[in-house]
Amino acid sequence: MTIRPLHDLIHAARTLAKARSFTAVCVTSLGLGMGVAIAILTFSSSILGTPAGVNDDGLIEVVIRPEGALRAEAGSAIIDTFSYPDYLDVRDASGGMVMTAWTWGEALFRPAAGTAPMPMPAMYVSSNYFATIGVALPRGPGFTPADDASVARNEAVIGHRMWQLRFGSDPAIVGREITIDRQPYVIVGVAPEKFRGHVNGLDDAYFQLWLPLSRHPRLTADETVRLSRETSLVRILARLPEGTTVAQADARAQSVMAALAARYPSSHHDRIGGAEPYFPAGARKRTQMRRAQLMMFSLAGIVLLVVGLNLSGMMLVRSAMRERELAVRLAIGASRWRLMQYHLSEALVLALAGGGLASAVLFGGPALAAWWYNFSGPALDVFKPSLSLAFQCVALCFVTSLVLGLLPALRFSRPVLLSALKSDGKGGGRRVGRLQRLTAALQAGIAVPFLVIGGIKLDQARVTMMADLGFKPQGLYAAQMNLLAVGETDAERERFVRAVEQGLEQSPSVTSVSLADGMPLDFTYRNTRVAREGESIFVTAHTTRIGPKFLETIGTRLLAGRAIEATDRPGAERVVLLSQPLAQELFPSANPIGQRVTFGLAQDEPQTYTIVGITADLVSTQMGNPRPQLFVSLAQHPTPRLLAIARGAAADPSVRRTFEVALKDADPEFVLAELMTGEGLVEGNRADLLGHSAISGVAAGVALALAALGVYGVIAFMVAMRTREIGVRVALGASRLRVLKDVLGDALKLVVPGIGLGLLLSVFWVRSVDPSWYPLGGVEPLIYGVAAAVAFLVAMLAGIPSARRASAVQPIIAMRAE
Repeated sequence: MTIRPLHDLIHAARTLAKARSFTAVCVTSLGLGMGVAIAILTFSSSILGTPAGVNDDGLIEVVIRPEGALRAEAGSAIIDTFSYPDYLDVRDASGGMVMTAWTWGEALFRPAAGTAPMPMPAMYVSSNYFATIGVALPRGPGFTPADDASVARNEAVIGHRMWQLRFGSDPAIVGREITIDRQPYVIVGVAPEKFRGHVNGLDDAYFQLWLPLSRHPRLTADETVRLSRETSLVRILARLPEGTTVAQADARAQSVMAALAARYPSSHHDRIGGAEPYFPAGARKRTQMRRAQLMMFSLAGIVLLVVGLNLSGMMLVRSAMRERELAVRLAIGASRWRLMQYHLSEALVLALAGGGLASAVLFGGPALAAWWYNFSGPALDVFKPSLSLAFQCVALCFVTSLVLGLLPALRFSRPVLLSALKSDGKGGGRRVGRLQRLTAALQAGIAVPFLVIGGIKLDQARVTMMADLGFKPQGLYAAQMNLLAVGETDAERERFVRAVEQGLEQSPSVTSVSLADGMPLDFTYRNTRVAREGESIFVTAHTTRIGPKFLETIGTRLLAGRAIEATDRPGAERVVLLSQPLAQELFPSANPIGQRVTFGLAQDEPQTYTIVGITADLVSTQMGNPRPQLFVSLAQHPTPRLLAIARGAAADPSVRRTFEVALKDADPEFVLAELMTGEGLVEGNRADLLGHSAISGVAAGVALALAALGVYGVIAFMVAMRTREIGVRVALGASRLRVLKDVLGDALKLVVPGIGLGLLLSVFWVRSVDPSWYPLGGVEPLIYGVAAAVAFLVAMLAGIPSARRASAVQPIIAMRAE
C-alpha cells in the first residue's frame, strides 16, 4: 500500500508539472534568490569569520590608541604595529599573558635547484605563534622555542596546499631542507588543511609559509631596526590566563606603554596602550569590516525578503484559482488538515526543485565568474560543491516554502462552500491587498540602485578611455626585480642593479631608463599621511620611491622646481616631489618649492622632507583613486623590491629581449617572469572598472528578475480575483485591447512608488556613500532615467502574460455565477 505522504508528494509533483508558469516562477525565485543569498552569507563568513582552527576564546590583540597629534597623523583610532624592542618589553611585562608577535612580508622560495625563485606571501612569527592562537600542527613539532636571533634556527612551517602541490604530499617532509631567500631552511611542520593564517579580510593574503620573526628581512638586513623604537614592524596577539578579563588586560597594556613613554618620551608621546578582543581582520579594521558585514547581511536579507514575497504571492494566486476545487474536496469529506497537507506537499516539492537550482547557482556562479576573469586561488575553495552547502540550500528553500505555503494553506483550506461551489469562474471577490501592492512596488524599486551603480561604473570605464592619465603608457615597459634573490650583500645587489641599468641604456630600442618601487596603475597601495611641517592637519597621499629620469621615462611633466637627481643620496637632505593636486591641497595660496612636509614611509616614523619639485597631475595606483601623490628618492629610501622601467617604441617585441639579456647578464640565474607594459596597465584598470560594472549589472539583473517574478505574481493574483469583473466589462463592450491596456496600466501603477524610492536611494548613494571620482554632469540624470525606464519596462513585460489572459476572458463563463 502506498504511504499517504509519498502519494501526496507524487500527486503534488504531477500537479505542479501541469501548472508550468506557477512552478517556473516559484522554482526560479527560490533557486536564484536562495543561491545568491547563501553565496553572500558564505562569502561573508569566509572573509570575516574566525579562520579554521583558531581558538578565539581568550585571544586578544594588543594595540596603541593614539592621541593628539599622533591621532591626526595616523588617521585612525587604533595603531596595531609596534617596534621590535617595544614588543620585547611588552612581552616581558605581560603579567601572565602569553604573547606572540607576527608580521608579514614576501619570501623567495626556490622549488628545486636550477629553478627560478618565486615570490610567496610569508608570515614571520614568534616561535609560540601556533600554540598561542590554538592551532595544532598535524605534522611536525613546529618552531624551536627561541626568538632571539643568535639562537633561532632557519626553520619553516609550510601550508597544507604547498605541501601537496610543491612536495607531492611527501610523508617525510618534516626535516627536509628548502631554499628561501637564498638561505637553507628546515621544514619543521605542516599547517592544517584549511588554515592560512589567523587573519581574514577583504584584502588579506592567504599564507602558505611561516618563518621565524627574527628572520624577517628588515631585521636581518639592518641591525638598527632591531634596536630602533621608531620603526613599527610587528603586531601582537595574546592569550589571556584563566580568569583574566579584557578590561584587566587593557589596564595592563596601558601601564606598560605608560612606563615606556616615561623612558622614551621622544618616540612614545601620545601613545596609550590597550587590548582589544581578537577580530579576524584586525582590531583597527573592526568598524570598517563590521560595516561591510552589515551591508552583506542587509543585501542577503533583501534578497530573502523578495523571494519570500514572490513565493507568497504566487501561492496566493494558485490557491485562489483553485478555491472551487478545494471547496469540492471539503464538501466530499476532506478535512482541513488534509487540505493543508496537500498544500505543504506542493511546498516540499518546490523546495527540492528550488534547492537544486540554488545549489547550481551557488556552486556554478563563482566558478563561471572565475573562468570568465581567469581567476584561481584558495578563495574559490569556499564555493566548492559540498553536501553541507547543498543541504543548506534545500533546507532554506524548504523552510521558506513551508512558512509561506502555510499562509495560503490556512486561508484557502477553509473556503465558504456555498459561494465557492456556485461559481466555476475564478475569484471569489477577493481583492489584492495593500501588502501585495507594497511588495510589488518595493521589488521593482530594489533593482534601480543596482542599475544606477552599474551605469556609473560603465561610464567611468568610458571616461578612462578619454581621460588624461598624466603619463604616457604607450612604449612603457617594466620588469619586477626582487633584490633578495640576486645577492647576499648590499654591494652585490647594488652591482646587479647598475648592471641592469647599463644593459638597458645600451640598447638601441630603449630611449630612457629609471628605477622605482612602483608605477602608475600598478594596483599596489603605498599610502601615507602627510602634513605641512609643524601642522597637525594630515592628508592621505600615495607614495613612490623613484630614481633619476623617472618622470622622463614614464612621460610625466615637471611643472616647477627640479626632479629627483643622482645627488639625492643617503646623507643628503631628504627631498620630495609633490603632484599638483597634493601641492594645491597642502599649499593652496603659497609656493610649495622650498617648503617642508612631514610623513613616514611604510612602517617608519615620520621624517621631514624639503619640497624640490611639483609634477603634473597623474593617476595613482588605480583609475578613479585619489590622485594626491608624493615622490621620494629611491637612493635615500632603498627597498628590495624594484621595477626596472624603460621607454621604447610601442608594441616592440625586441624590448622584451633587451630586458632578458640585461637581466641575464647581471645575474645568470635571474628569470624574467613577466614584462609589464603601460598599455597593459591601462587595459587592466579598464577591465577592473568594467568588471565592477558587470558585477553591478549582474546584481541588477538578479534584482530585476526577482522583481519581474514578484510583479507577475501580484498581477496574476489581481487578474484571478477580478475574472468575473473583467467578464462583465467585456460583456458591456470593452475590447480586448482596452482590457490589455488596463491590466498593464495597473502593473505600472504598482511599481511607480517603488521606482521613485529606488531613485531617491540611488541619489543618496551616488552623492553621499560612494561619490564618483569625477563630475558626472549631464550623465547622472541620463543614468537615473535609463534605470527607471528599464524598471518600468521589466514591470510591463511581467504584466503582459496576465494581461493577455485577462483579455481572453469569456463573458459567459465569467458571469455564470450569481
